[in-house]
Amino acid sequence: MTDEIPPRKELEEDRGWLDAFRRGDRAALERVFRTYVGVVMVVATDGFVVGDGRRAPGLPPDARHGFVHDVFIKAFADSARQGYDGLRPYAPYLVQIARHALADHWRKATAQKRSAAFVDLDAIPAPASHEPLPDRVLIDAETDGRVRAFLGTLSPEEQRFVRLRFEQGQGQADVALALGVTRHRVRAWDEEIRTRFRKFLADG
Repeated sequence: MTDEIPPRKELEEDRGWLDAFRRGDRAALERVFRTYVGVVMVVATDGFVVGDGRRAPGLPPDARHGFVHDVFIKAFADSARQGYDGLRPYAPYLVQIARHALADHWRKATAQKRSAAFVDLDAIPAPASHEPLPDRVLIDAETDGRVRAFLGTLSPEEQRFVRLRFEQGQGQADVALALGVTRHRVRAWDEEIRTRFRKFLADG
């Protein structure tokens, strides 16, 4: 007679495991990692579809393991452990954390691409190429002063917008919240300031 293999319990089904997990018990955390690491890896590999039908793509292979560990660091934070109610299945709760992390990764990556003209000019060397890139302007040593001059033409509120949106790479929703304005106002500033900056350089 062979021994029966007991069915695997999920975190929400094992109260002892759940209590230890909430306390931050090392063995309980390791068990959660081993049990659910595949769930997070699926998000890292395949990405996910956002509400409007667009897709947040997965990550390249060399970035996935680091991403998975970052997600579990977030999931193992005290606030996240206590925020899990123990009633809903844990896997979907963890997937939501992973999706937010992946979306944040791509938002930051996009912001970095779009903010080339509004970075800390003292922190970067002059670029080797002067070829224009789509939707941005390459900054070299000759244009540094003109960029600073342009920023001086902006109102204090516009300058704060530039710091949040371009230097810090924050998303439009976060900038709107920080400035106490509508997201529509932020979108308008985004386009208006880029256009004014290009015209300022062209007229110079």
